Amino acid sequence: MIYIICVCMVVSSAFVGKYLCKKMILRDAFFKDMLLLTEKLKGNIIFKQDVIKNVFNDFLSSISDINEKKRFSLIFDKYASGNVNEIENAKELSFLSKEEKTLLIRFFLGLGAGNSEVELGNIEGASSEIKNFSSRAEDYRKKNEGLYYKLSIAVGLVLSIIII
Repeated sequence: MIYIICVCMVVSSAFVGKYLCKKMILRDAFFKDMLLLTEKLKGNIIFKQDVIKNVFNDFLSSISDINEKKRFSLIFDKYASGNVNEIENAKELSFLSKEEKTLLIRFFLGLGAGNSEVELGNIEGASSEIKNFSSRAEDYRKKNEGLYYKLSIAVGLVLSIIII
């Protein structure tokens, strides 16, 4: 009986490690997709609402991960309804830090807010910040993904040894 409990502890701790790794993977993938979006927007610099909507739809069709598609659909819906500030409280984006959510809010509030030159400048500025966040997320994931998973299994094993 005690061995079953120990095995359950190791397995559950492995799931915790997988969950922590998943958040890192989501951040990395999210920022790579945001960079793709900024590139698509730069190619369509005439920012009228219908053009932005078409760029968003084209972008969504290029995303293969259904959950990532839902996250960006949520952001685009908030943008279309004028409720971009609600991104900060969206639980679907809980893997992002407050600073990263603030960048998203600024980025989407700036879309369609000026002439082409201002828009391009805003997108370029946001793009460089997104690249910075993306490289940090990728580095963090590469550095810690395996560590979190292995560490969680080790914690489960240590707890199992203590119980035995």
